[in-house]
Amino acid sequence: MDPNDCTTAKRRDSSHLCAEENGIVSSETTNDRVINVKLNDIEEESSDDTFYSWARENFSIPECQYFIPDPGSKRKDVCKCGSSKPAHRKIQDELPEDTKWSAKEHCRLVPTTSFGTLNFVNEDSVIMPKFVRVGTTITEPNPEYIIPEGDLVSIKNLLLDHWKLGAPGLLISVIGGAKSFRLNQTMARDFQRGLMAAATATSAWIITGGQNCGVMSLVGEAVTMSSFKSSITAIGVANWGKTENRHMLNTSYASGGLVVDYKTGQNKIHECSLNPHHTHFFLVDDGKPHTAGCEIKYTIELQDIIQDLFAQEGRGLPKVCIMLEGGESSIDCALNAVRNKNSLLIVRGTGRAAEILCYALDHAKSYERVVGSVIKTVWELGESESRTIKIMIEKHFHRYGQEVCKRIFQKVLLIVECRNMCRMYDTDDETGLDHAILRGLIDSINEDGAALRQMRLAISWDQPDVAKKYILGKYTFKLSSLNYFLKVAIQCQSTSFVKLLLHEGADLKQYLTVQELTNLYNEIPEDNLVAKLLNVEEDHRVSLEEVGLLIEDILEGAYRSQLRDFNGRNESDTFSNPSDLMMTYATLRGNFDMAMIFWEFTKTPAIGALISCKICNFLAEKQRKIGMTDEESLAIIEQAADRFEEYAVGILDECSSEHDPLHKFLTLPRRYHNNSSIVEMAFNLEARQFVAHQAYQSYLTDLWMGGIDPSTSSLMLLLGCFPGVCLFLDIYKKKKMTPEESEAHRLKKEREKCIRKVGSKLNVLCTVKKKGGRMTRSLTYKERFISFFTAPVIKFMVIGLSTFLFLALFTYSVLISDYSFSFDSAVRKCGGKRYELQGDTFAQYEQCITGEDEKYRLTLTSLEGYVSVIHSPAGWLDLLLLLWVLSTIPVEIEETLRERPIQLVAKLKKHYSSVYNILDLIAVLLFMIGFFCRIATHEWYTNPFHIITPYNIARLCYILSLGFYIFRFLHLFEINSRLGPKINMIKKMLKDLVMFIFILLVFLWMYVVVSEGFMNPIQADPRTWRRILKAAFQRSFFNVFGEINIEDLDGEFSQHNCKQLYRYHQIYWVTDPRINKTKYNNTFETYLKNATGFKDVSGCTGMDLSDFFYYQSGTKRVFFMELSYTIVYMALCIYLLISNVLLINLLIAIFSSTYETVEEESDVIYKFQRCAVILEYSERPVFPNPLNALEYIITLFKIIKEAVNRKLGKRNRKREGADPETEYQVSLIEAECRARFQEQLESSLAAETRLITEIKHETQLIREELQQTQEMLKEIVKENEIANKQKITPVTELWKKIFSHKFSRQSPYPGTDVNRFPVPDRKLDWRTKFKDYEPPLYDNPKENLFDEPSDPYQVSHFNENNDGVNRQSNTAEYAVIDGKPLNPKGRTGLAGRGELERWGPNHISMSLVSRWAKKDGKLVTINNQRILEVVVIRWANTEKWDLPGGYIQEKESISDAHKRTFLKTTMAVNKKTKEEKWKLQQQVDRWMQSGIVLYKGYFDDARNTDNSWIEVHAVNYHQEEHVLPEEFELCEGIEEIKWRVMDDKQTMNKNNLWILKKMCIHLGAYNPYKGEILI
Repeated sequence: MDPNDCTTAKRRDSSHLCAEENGIVSSETTNDRVINVKLNDIEEESSDDTFYSWARENFSIPECQYFIPDPGSKRKDVCKCGSSKPAHRKIQDELPEDTKWSAKEHCRLVPTTSFGTLNFVNEDSVIMPKFVRVGTTITEPNPEYIIPEGDLVSIKNLLLDHWKLGAPGLLISVIGGAKSFRLNQTMARDFQRGLMAAATATSAWIITGGQNCGVMSLVGEAVTMSSFKSSITAIGVANWGKTENRHMLNTSYASGGLVVDYKTGQNKIHECSLNPHHTHFFLVDDGKPHTAGCEIKYTIELQDIIQDLFAQEGRGLPKVCIMLEGGESSIDCALNAVRNKNSLLIVRGTGRAAEILCYALDHAKSYERVVGSVIKTVWELGESESRTIKIMIEKHFHRYGQEVCKRIFQKVLLIVECRNMCRMYDTDDETGLDHAILRGLIDSINEDGAALRQMRLAISWDQPDVAKKYILGKYTFKLSSLNYFLKVAIQCQSTSFVKLLLHEGADLKQYLTVQELTNLYNEIPEDNLVAKLLNVEEDHRVSLEEVGLLIEDILEGAYRSQLRDFNGRNESDTFSNPSDLMMTYATLRGNFDMAMIFWEFTKTPAIGALISCKICNFLAEKQRKIGMTDEESLAIIEQAADRFEEYAVGILDECSSEHDPLHKFLTLPRRYHNNSSIVEMAFNLEARQFVAHQAYQSYLTDLWMGGIDPSTSSLMLLLGCFPGVCLFLDIYKKKKMTPEESEAHRLKKEREKCIRKVGSKLNVLCTVKKKGGRMTRSLTYKERFISFFTAPVIKFMVIGLSTFLFLALFTYSVLISDYSFSFDSAVRKCGGKRYELQGDTFAQYEQCITGEDEKYRLTLTSLEGYVSVIHSPAGWLDLLLLLWVLSTIPVEIEETLRERPIQLVAKLKKHYSSVYNILDLIAVLLFMIGFFCRIATHEWYTNPFHIITPYNIARLCYILSLGFYIFRFLHLFEINSRLGPKINMIKKMLKDLVMFIFILLVFLWMYVVVSEGFMNPIQADPRTWRRILKAAFQRSFFNVFGEINIEDLDGEFSQHNCKQLYRYHQIYWVTDPRINKTKYNNTFETYLKNATGFKDVSGCTGMDLSDFFYYQSGTKRVFFMELSYTIVYMALCIYLLISNVLLINLLIAIFSSTYETVEEESDVIYKFQRCAVILEYSERPVFPNPLNALEYIITLFKIIKEAVNRKLGKRNRKREGADPETEYQVSLIEAECRARFQEQLESSLAAETRLITEIKHETQLIREELQQTQEMLKEIVKENEIANKQKITPVTELWKKIFSHKFSRQSPYPGTDVNRFPVPDRKLDWRTKFKDYEPPLYDNPKENLFDEPSDPYQVSHFNENNDGVNRQSNTAEYAVIDGKPLNPKGRTGLAGRGELERWGPNHISMSLVSRWAKKDGKLVTINNQRILEVVVIRWANTEKWDLPGGYIQEKESISDAHKRTFLKTTMAVNKKTKEEKWKLQQQVDRWMQSGIVLYKGYFDDARNTDNSWIEVHAVNYHQEEHVLPEEFELCEGIEEIKWRVMDDKQTMNKNNLWILKKMCIHLGAYNPYKGEILI
């Protein structure tokens, strides 16, 4: 940051403080108050005692020192300050009541007495908020600043040092209604969710009034519901004098740690409790309780302090003010916000002040005016809109007086002037509250350089949609600015912004310099695994060379990283492939989504995806080993690896449509990856899915067969291996000619054909035109020979045959030709003489040998007829084997050097990571040791009983070497599609078996200890360990396989086991002094007979003993052999149960699991193994062992020749890599394939998104239906209980709601072609979200009976009965949104008034004039129930009958309305004279003296709309006698009036039937409407 950009500012100035790197917030002194504080000067963390003294020293509160009686108070002991006389701690004097009280004259400042931590004892709150009671300025009556000068630094110390609050990214001030605040549940939940999303995304501080009511309680609930409540800071600034139970907040009542117990109350009229879900409180005390206003000013100033303290980029901290409902104080806060250039966000539909401002801002119009010499945009309201706003203000604030209403109107106009700082938010908006806040902040930035600040703000909020629509679509940025934004986005790890900026034209190559990439790697967080691997620390700066080495190590040397070449280069140098480097960086950083974005711009997307896949697999494996992360994070990394490999496979899919591009795509050396092809990279990076792809395998098949036709059978290939046969087999591919050869061959053929037709004389006439195209031809014999024996499949066969021959000869050497026993007449030398080993000559030879070497004497005497073991000397077979083994060494060296790592140690590590290569090395070493020991043997005969001799060592090494070579032979079977997966299963199962053996050894060890301990308690044999091991493996281990020798555990003594006791008793005979030897004639045999009970102990002498316990009983020793063997029996049973039953079945289960796992991946594993074999044999020498030495000799001569040429200056080196033109063509093909794959990916993603959206929608519908069903079931149970008591048919409220709102949703609207918007039953409730609801507007009152304004905003007193205009609903209190009343029964699909007269409820009278039906003077009955007659009317142009009624006039009573409408509709009263009218009125008064109210409330009518509806007053006027006339007089619009007998369902309007049913039930008459629902 440039220090010149930082500015100092006054506390109320529009400019802000800047936090520079040195920690100074502001250091400039001005005439006005400025905040001078250094962050590093803030005090150290203190203890509770220190904080106690610090708080009392730094915060003061006003305290009244005089008592002035308040004549307006009911109590005589109340001072004008608002406190009672006993509440004054010190009274200096009592003044008369006419004294004017002021804080400056009658208060003094004392140390604060309330601070510490709150414990809400009667609330379930996990938050224990900090609080402090602070005072205001009392030095002047109306201070400019309410916060005292001395509290500025103290507040900063409190926030940063004692409360330990971190720097916020945003300041959110929530203002609005308090006790009268009401918000429906859906809107409240949406607001809370959006507020928490914005707070957590920006680390915002939320500031409210802190009380437990209104919008403040709503914010507190939001903090509690948030899953990030521990990281949210919610500060409440409350009025001390209006805080309920404030006496409990005195610190003198605090427990340890300054914790104060506090109880919330019932919120009295002038007091309110603190909200338990805020995190911090400022309790503002101006010295006068119950007086509001000081906390509002304090909040405004506190926000300015916080903005200045945490200034950002030369400006104050971003602030937004959110307004819900509210009164005059909320409008004051909103006005202050827009004046200070802060964003104001108003939530629609919350009522009162918010509703007024929304209407004003929606209808404000902009004008351009010249102010001085500058053209400015001015926002104003028209006369009609101003009049409407005045009506709305009077509607909500008339009780405060006209002066207040005028003042509010002027403030609204001032807010309208700052229209660009204001935004409206609807909770139904899908973008969310955080989106609206950002829009507001962006709109509030309109000074110079606004675009840059807006873009940085959008990036910090990670809102690319806002940036694209409102910033990038509005401004044009230079490339340098886009690159700067890209830098910020990458530093913020904003994936969506990186994608947006790259698509908008940011130049990644220009942005990514050596210095920038180095900085990115050094900025990786220290807790990241890659940072640990790179040793990223403050005192160590990582270089690109270290990064390159790490990448090579991760990729196991798959290619040499080019980052190693940039070490020490100029920091401003750029890279030729920045996208690949950034993709690798993002993958290492763990931002896989960003890596996917850079993948879209890489030049080699397939290799880039494979590299990222390998890095992900490495990170997952490394983190799993060190236990650095949880399973969820590992799953994310593994999913990313699968996605990268899927991308690579997708490109290969697209490239596989054509052969030539596919071949170039797979085999072209890539310049940016050390000239490696995709074939090599995929195999080296172990991309199994990529290798298993059909296109890749097709290429491997072509590579495997070389120039041979792939359809050739194995028998033909084997036959061709015989000398000369391959030249005559038709198994080769045709060779493509060059374009020149093709053209010459075609011309020749055409010419010969022409000559044959026209004759040789017309040779000159035979000319043909040139044509393009390449032709094929058959191979020559030389080409056939070369093509055959250079094909990897032939190499494999020849080497396999050679290996088989080698193993056969080696086996013959070891088992047959190595040695034999001599029984024939072989001639041997001894002492210079020759002896035939027959007859007497053998005896002489024996004397000679024993005379020369005394050590053979005993051995020779025991040979019983043969002399010695005769072996052959090292001959031609040994030399042939040696030559074969030596020829494998150059192959191993070549394969090692061909490994991808650069360093030799890494090459060796990579090469010998394969078990087969390790076996090769061991086999070669053993063979060489054996061979040298073989040739070091001077004697051609040896004694077989001598072990350590050179010959025996040679023989041992030969046998082991042969075993390893035979095991190595399995490698050749991996190319087979059936045997390859099985070999891999064997490898996996061997690993499982090793782990199983470890478990088995534990139980085996336990059994060996028990069995040997009981059976052999004493052992003096120096070979104890060998005996124990023998017992373990010979007896215990083989017990698992059923080798159980029960006779060894027999406890009965016999002559057979007597031999085992001799040594044991002999020890006691010698060592035990208690034995009376004279008793046994001093002979051990007598003692042994007596001890064992055996009559004959001659067979016991000299034999080993087993160890047994014994005890002494009397004079005989009786051994506990039976008990010992019993214990051993039990141990054996347990051991066999565990090993044979449990462990063996466990091993079988493990093998089954391994088999299933490998079987699922058998195809992929086989193809990868096949790839390894093909690539290996494609690089193998043409000649098999040991003839490959010739090829290496030729290669050596070529290397020497090239070295000599280079020395002589004759450089003829082949260019490495592909030519640029070919590489460019392949890059275009690959880019096209990537584009096609991305299209498929996007289409599939869109389909999945649609499916998920549909599933979510259906799930939501099901959830709503289940909820409705649950509520319906509860209502049914409740109604059933009521119905059982009242003996009526039960109908639930849900059914009432649906059936009472049925006709109101019918289309078209009566008398028009207007169709309603379809509204399903589940979407009736306004609280249920209906995003697609867009009802048409129809507003065409039919009669215009009342002076009703066409704009509902001009209607005041909704839900009230004012001046005779009754806008109260008899159903429920209805909501008013944006000035429009909402139908209490829910949506109707049509907006406006329709043909109704009033906005809101239209009260209509409905008269049910009835009498009993008679016939011939007698009552008519059905089922013993009397039948009613009712007066009905039929309007013109309709066939349905209706009940008389009409609109209730202003200031008209209900009874008068019924009489008037009945006369009007049935007596044509409008046509009568005054006298006739008076007479009719008298008659109606007599006829309709009393009536029964059947129903009053909402009436389901087809004329109802969303904003206007009918509410009827249905009254039954029953006449016991026929007093009314039989005939009536028609009025205008009515075609027929008569008495109708209610004996069946007649053609009545259906919405009247349920009222008629209620009348029948009430009068106990016959009911023809039993199926109708009672509403």
